[in-house]
This record gives sequence, C-alpha cells and structure tokens, in this order.
Amino acid sequence: MNYRISRLPAGLLLAATLSGCVAATNPIGPPEAAFEEPRLLGVWTVDAGGEGNRAWEFVHILAKGDDKKHLDIIVANHEEKTWAVFDAYVTAVGEREFLNLRIVAADGASTAQMEKYEQRAIYPYGFAAIAFDSDGRLKAAYAGEVLAKAVLANQLAGENQGDWDVFISAPSESIAEILAGADDAVLFAKPVYYKRLGP
Repeated sequence: MNYRISRLPAGLLLAATLSGCVAATNPIGPPEAAFEEPRLLGVWTVDAGGEGNRAWEFVHILAKGDDKKHLDIIVANHEEKTWAVFDAYVTAVGEREFLNLRIVAADGASTAQMEKYEQRAIYPYGFAAIAFDSDGRLKAAYAGEVLAKAVLANQLAGENQGDWDVFISAPSESIAEILAGADDAVLFAKPVYYKRLGP
C-alpha cells in the first residue's frame, strides 16, 4: 500500500495531501536527549520536490529562546493560504537525524481538518527525516511510510484504520530501531529540498 504524505494530523512537516496520517504516541527519542542541529535554524523556501503547490513554500525554524535543542517551526503555503506551527526537536539515530513534530497551531481550515481525528490527543507525534546536501540545501522526507509498513508487517505495535491512517503505539526505542534499519533510498524516496533564504 502506498501511503500518501499528510500535512496536518500529528504535525507532519513535509506534506502533500490532507488525507492519510501516520501518527505516534511516542517520539523517536525523549526531549531531554534532543540533538542540537544549528544548521536548521533560519528561513527556508522550497527548492524542489513535493507535489505541485502542496509542499510548504516557506519554513522558518527558530530556537526556543536560549535552548537551541528545542525548536519552533512555522510553515506556510501562500497559494493554499495554509500555515502551521510545530513544536519540534531533533533525535539522532546513528548517523541519521529526524525531527519529532507536534502541531500546536494552524489556520482555521487546517484546524477543522485535524479536529476530525479523534486520536490526535493520543497520537501527537509525526516525524520527518532530514539531511543536508553538499550545496547547503535541507533535504527532508516524511518518515511515516516506513513506519506504516512496519505496523502492517507486525514489526511495530500499532493499528491501521481505513486505507490511509496508521497509529503507532510502540515505545520510542522500537520506532528508532525501525528507522535505523531503513534504507536511505526508501527513507528519502520522496524528498523535498529547501534552500536557505536567511538566518
């Protein structure tokens, strides 16, 4: 089954459609073990990837005051008149880095869409894999499809509902283990590239 990327429920950063959700009860790693990634900070604009006008056009990543390990991420798509704010931090899994994301605010239409998901309070986390190209671009990919397949294969505790929605109840360690074992070609099969606009 091919899981489409979700923009809204559970704070999934690099989105394509409103339908489809892979959300988790637990983060990949605890907040106290957050990894400081100063290269993320600043203002970014989409450079390549995504599905037409459905990628977030602008991403502004700020440290929470003096705490540079925990982030506020503001995203916007001007054409669709949508925006969202995420509470986020990076977890390092081996040599890979992942954003743990929780949505904290959004435009009215997006909020109404999220409220249709009764599970949103139980499964608050979404995940994105991130990397930096040699040219300085930020490469990001939705990590949900890898986890959804693990749930369907009974490799990860969780449940699926309908054709698209997967809810993960597994502990953080199990989620990290699945992501650590994923091939880069699979994990970054549908990346979105961002170029920096400013600090």
